[in-house]
Amino acid sequence: MLRTERHVTILRAEHEVLIFTGFVLLAAVFGRLGHLQAAPGYDELYHILAAQSWLEDGSLRLYQGSYERTPLYTALIGWMFSLAGEPSLVMARLPSVVFGALTAAGAALWSRRVGGPAVGWIVALFLLFWPSGIQLSQTIRFYTLHGMLFFIGAIAVYQLFEPGQKTPARLGLIGLALAALWFANQFQDSTLVGVLALAIWIAGFVALPRILQHKQRVAILVVLTGLLLAAVTVAFSSGMLASIWEKYTISPWGRDITAYHRVFSRFYPAIWSLTPFLAILALRSFPRPAGFCVTLVVVGLIVHSFAGVQNQRYVYYISPFMFTLWAMGLLVLVPALADMLRRALSGLPRPFSDGRAMRGILVLAAGFAVLTQDALPLSVKLMMGRVAVPLTRVADWSDARPAVEALVEDGALIVVNNELSALYYLGGFDVVFSNNWLPEMNETEFARDPRTGRPLISDPESLRALVRAYPDGAFVVSGEWWKQWTKNNSIGALLQAFDVPGVSLTTQSAGPVWILHWRNTGPGAQDDASRALRAIVDPGKWTR
Repeated sequence: MLRTERHVTILRAEHEVLIFTGFVLLAAVFGRLGHLQAAPGYDELYHILAAQSWLEDGSLRLYQGSYERTPLYTALIGWMFSLAGEPSLVMARLPSVVFGALTAAGAALWSRRVGGPAVGWIVALFLLFWPSGIQLSQTIRFYTLHGMLFFIGAIAVYQLFEPGQKTPARLGLIGLALAALWFANQFQDSTLVGVLALAIWIAGFVALPRILQHKQRVAILVVLTGLLLAAVTVAFSSGMLASIWEKYTISPWGRDITAYHRVFSRFYPAIWSLTPFLAILALRSFPRPAGFCVTLVVVGLIVHSFAGVQNQRYVYYISPFMFTLWAMGLLVLVPALADMLRRALSGLPRPFSDGRAMRGILVLAAGFAVLTQDALPLSVKLMMGRVAVPLTRVADWSDARPAVEALVEDGALIVVNNELSALYYLGGFDVVFSNNWLPEMNETEFARDPRTGRPLISDPESLRALVRAYPDGAFVVSGEWWKQWTKNNSIGALLQAFDVPGVSLTTQSAGPVWILHWRNTGPGAQDDASRALRAIVDPGKWTR
């Protein structure tokens, strides 16, 4: 009888887990469908354009260059295009939806396992109303795939050191962790930050307690410290640390060490400010899983905050662990606050001290706390298909295509501020005016961008040299870029590029695009400097 009752209890628990996981998975999928048909973003165009080449001839060709970053993901998008029979934004976004939903369901399930059903449901709510999670799950980029792979690898490491694991299970977990983390690193170098956090957790929460219980703990710690110092010395003397530091701190757009603080303060103002207290409460009540989450979150946020570039998508992969930490802390804090409020309300005159009134006041207070978190309205807007921060899209340049094609037919040089929009909407370009340098280009004016194979410039003086060298040309820019340029730079310096003897300038607008068309009848185009510049640029024939 006892065995039968135990069996029924186990089946009921498994049934509840299955329902919980299925609900979170389906809710995550349906909450991540609002932008499937939205116009592509800038970074998305890299995969879209390269995937079309993969579909055509198996290459990663992007105009006259090649987009080599995350070729596996680009091939996946090409395969989705082949399933659709043509390039399709919806099909290209579906993998990110699936990976994002699986990560949400997996994180909610794991948090339920280590913290109980209440923690699981709180984490599920965080994941379902997670603005950057919803956004990235509808973006044709590899961030949700990377997040899923890192989550699998991290949980495999966590389970690897769980007490009572048998040897075959440990061997399987080692293989799973290595495979998942290796594949994650193929998509994002930030995986190494997560691996560093995992190593610190193993050292601090697994190895150190065992060492401290050993009779020879002092000798062991001395030896390990010596080995660590020797490794650091070798890495420093070999130049490895310098190379890592250079890559870590490279900043094409400027570093902002407060970026993640400001984002979390905006999305989760009340909870973010309580994070240290929630971490203490979680560590007290859930020491092992909370220690795991604290290590990943603290190491991840510190390292990413001081890196060369900050963006919410770079901490996507550690966010589920932060939500789990918050949920464990809230599970301890909220009942204590509710009890304190009940005692405070019990001293008030009726009807405020009445049981129903007290519950109503508590519900209203909790509702206010939830609704004032910016993440909720932002998430709802994203679910409904409304464009909301941080989701931004590239303007549609299609209206400018006839005018640009006419200029190309007349032999004009085409300079653009957005090379991917030019390729996607116009069919080509000759030179890009942008700060989108790759490290290996060393910010050298007129260096060829290996991604597109075309020259890149960022200095108005370089634009002036083109105006002087070419008798006919056009600078094609989006209106939004023009606004940003005038806000952050001197408009006079840019317009000075067209102040060349013999040059006339006309402007026209086409949708969201401005076309600045110059004609040069002066003698400058015939001198040696201009001929040398034309040899470098060499527009060639557009491949439409």
